[in-house]
Amino acid sequence: MKSRRGKKIRWLALALSVLITLFFLYIDLMNPSFARNTLDLLESKTLDFRFLLRNARNPGKPNPDLLIIAIDEKSLKEVGRWPWSRGLMAQLLEKLAKGKPRVIGADILFIEPEVSESIEVIRTLKQDLSIQPSSNSGILKSLQKLEETADKDTLLAQVIGTVGIVILPTGMEVHTEYMLDKTIKPPDAPVSLVNSSFGLVKKLSAEKVFYPIEAQVVSPPLPALTRRAQALGHVYYQPDRDGVLRWEYLVLKYRDDFYPSFALQIARAALGLKREEMKLWLGEAVEMGNIKIPTDERGRMLVNYIGREGTFPLISATDVLHDRIPSDFFGDKIILIGTTAVGTYDLKVSPLSANMPGVEKNATVVNNILNHQFLQRTQTMKFLDAFFILAFGAILFFSLPRLGALRGVALAGVLLIGYLFLAQYLFEKKGLWINLLYPSSTIVFSYTFLTVLRFMTEEKHAQEIRRIFSNYVSPKMVAELVKDPDKAKLGGERKKLTVLFSDVRGFTAFSEKHQPEEVVATLNEYMNAMTEVIFRWDGTLDKFIGDAIMVFWGAPLDQHNHAELAIRCALHMQKRLGELHQKWEAEGKDSLDAGIGIHTGEMVVGNMGAEGRKMDYTVIGDNVNLGARVESLTKEYQANILITEATYQEAQELIEIKDLFPKERRRSTSEISHREKRKKRMKIGHAQFKDHEPVKVKGKDKPVRVFEVIGLQEEKK
Repeated sequence: MKSRRGKKIRWLALALSVLITLFFLYIDLMNPSFARNTLDLLESKTLDFRFLLRNARNPGKPNPDLLIIAIDEKSLKEVGRWPWSRGLMAQLLEKLAKGKPRVIGADILFIEPEVSESIEVIRTLKQDLSIQPSSNSGILKSLQKLEETADKDTLLAQVIGTVGIVILPTGMEVHTEYMLDKTIKPPDAPVSLVNSSFGLVKKLSAEKVFYPIEAQVVSPPLPALTRRAQALGHVYYQPDRDGVLRWEYLVLKYRDDFYPSFALQIARAALGLKREEMKLWLGEAVEMGNIKIPTDERGRMLVNYIGREGTFPLISATDVLHDRIPSDFFGDKIILIGTTAVGTYDLKVSPLSANMPGVEKNATVVNNILNHQFLQRTQTMKFLDAFFILAFGAILFFSLPRLGALRGVALAGVLLIGYLFLAQYLFEKKGLWINLLYPSSTIVFSYTFLTVLRFMTEEKHAQEIRRIFSNYVSPKMVAELVKDPDKAKLGGERKKLTVLFSDVRGFTAFSEKHQPEEVVATLNEYMNAMTEVIFRWDGTLDKFIGDAIMVFWGAPLDQHNHAELAIRCALHMQKRLGELHQKWEAEGKDSLDAGIGIHTGEMVVGNMGAEGRKMDYTVIGDNVNLGARVESLTKEYQANILITEATYQEAQELIEIKDLFPKERRRSTSEISHREKRKKRMKIGHAQFKDHEPVKVKGKDKPVRVFEVIGLQEEKK
């Protein structure tokens, strides 16, 4: 019965595992926003946790050639508040260029012209004097030279052109109205910006899906700066729903072209590659020389953060401007210029920090590319997630119903902890992001579901066992049956058992001489006393038949010494009846006497009756009838206890076992092994038997040999 219930639970739970897998695939492939946003956010939090674990034990090391020139609080204090003059930025670039760095990425947007008060005055004068240009031509020429000197944008453009290794950022925006109304077309991009787009774009296969982020507004640097910069890269970013920046948008689409990010352009220049050597595989990767940067279907790269803010070496911009750093220090360096001061408002939230400057995020991306430190989450890995869900579900669903509570917890714990270690190992050593939420949730949810389901079904079955057997056996045996329901075989089966019949002698005459109330009271007192003795010897109380009692041993629990137990119980019943005689005599009441017959043989035992109405756990068969016939012979032989030869042969050596264990911990005889008996038993005495001639009983053709049980004979010490 337990195995059938276990199979039902396992198949039901396995079906649930399949549903969890289908739910995961549906969310992942069909992309329903109602569930994906929340679940993806939770999974992203597990990624952050993996970053924290890795960096707590093994912080990453930045590329030694990467260097950040920081416009920090010290620079603002010494040079002046932000934003700085374009002339000051030109001076900074000139000083850095003296050291011959490999590339300079200025992480500062120069999308609006710088207009100073002096230029405004000069331009006003020029406008006024231009009314009579012939008479003021000399003055106008002087003003023109002054304007060119005061025009810091032109100065910065000239310096950028002279340096020749400067990468500038381009602002790009994604607007919802463009996405909703496809008739609205963004304006053409400047030619100088188009020259910085991907030169080679390919699609890996027709089946590969690519969902690029499309920008509708582009804000390139000033035309003079754009023409002289080595390359341009967009600085669009989009944090996740919790505000954490986990992805670098390596590719952004504008009209018909695809544009690389600012950090990607810096990495390309640092590798000494031309624009034509940077290849875009749509929805797959960005290839630069022998480096293949994995991307998702939207052209994004997971940022592999190697530490908190300050991980990369920072040099204050004011130290460069004031020549505190020797120029040769910047030789062959990959330099990023950016703001780190809090007041410049270019701080990002990373998995490791809530105050990471944007320039450090870009430096991290460049570092990932140069050091080949990539994180991957591909479609193939998503099917691997589905495999783990099914595998864990199958393991738990087929194992837990067979395990106890502690082993079940241990199995679930091993699977969960093992998978956490596997996920962390793949993350740290292989750069793989496998889903932690779905498989681990499968383990927790499946264990909880199975435990609750098993508790409910087993509790229901335990209640059924209590309902069926509480009237038949002692509470101790009921507890054992509940603990191991397999022992309670409710279906009919043939077993070798020992049956005991006890009948009150002269009960009819006793009933005629006493009032009904007195008869019932006396009989109830007798039955209660006998029932206590029967339960003391772990007998199964079959039924009361008027004034008769039917008991058997060997079911529902297996009892290898069932014949011995029956004889011991019979002796104890006679002893208890003697105590009742003394009590009744003291009360001036008439006493009852009883005869007991015992037989051992094969019988059919099980729940019998009308299902749903009246069911009894009982034994039937020819040997049961023989036990009843033996009891009737007690009157003929004037014996208190008679047993058949079969019972006598079954109980060759009687052992007194009632005092083997302390009263506070009495174990049933089914728990006592032969070895324990040999080791612990206190052999007080042997039963005395009186052999009688074989007698022919009703319903039997062959005479039956019976023995009278007289009592216990103490051994001589």
